[in-house]
Amino acid sequence: MRNVLVVVGLMMLATTPMSHAQVAWDLFEDGQSTSVCDVVNAAGNELVVLSSTQQLMLVSGTDTILSDTFVDADNTVIFEGQAAGSIEFAMDADGFRTLWWMSFDGFVVELDGLSLEPFVSDVVPQDFAGVPCDACEFVDNPPAGVCDDSLDGDVVIDIPPFSVDICGTGVASNAFLAMSFCGFLGLRSVRRP
Repeated sequence: MRNVLVVVGLMMLATTPMSHAQVAWDLFEDGQSTSVCDVVNAAGNELVVLSSTQQLMLVSGTDTILSDTFVDADNTVIFEGQAAGSIEFAMDADGFRTLWWMSFDGFVVELDGLSLEPFVSDVVPQDFAGVPCDACEFVDNPPAGVCDDSLDGDVVIDIPPFSVDICGTGVASNAFLAMSFCGFLGLRSVRRP
């Protein structure tokens, strides 16, 4: 039993907490209405523009920075050095002006499910109802004080989930560690001459 505890202890020392970097994102104000949004809507996805790098970050699902993107001062999205539409407000199906990544001819941009490359869809903002405008419901780890909730004056503390990354990620690493642990348990039952 002592050997098992030593192995478990060594495995715990080899673990490192996975860092969840806190990111700040831009807030956009519409010049034609009172709309203020930080979610950039695409066909089937929500994104934000990172304040520090002006890159787009996919926030629907796991936060993923689209490293080949850049949003310039005119809100034009640059993808791999080429203009790929712009960030602008448009009327949705509910009659609200919400923020969109659109092609230059008014169609909503869509992201490829595997490569995350943008392409022009065949839908317009008016085809979407219930469009989000607040990134706090999507961003995995917002900066402290940005998305704090309160209920009747009581402050709710949002503690981010604790994740452990052991020697890499994925099923292969976890399977390797599990097999190693089982091997050490098997060594315990072998008699020495």
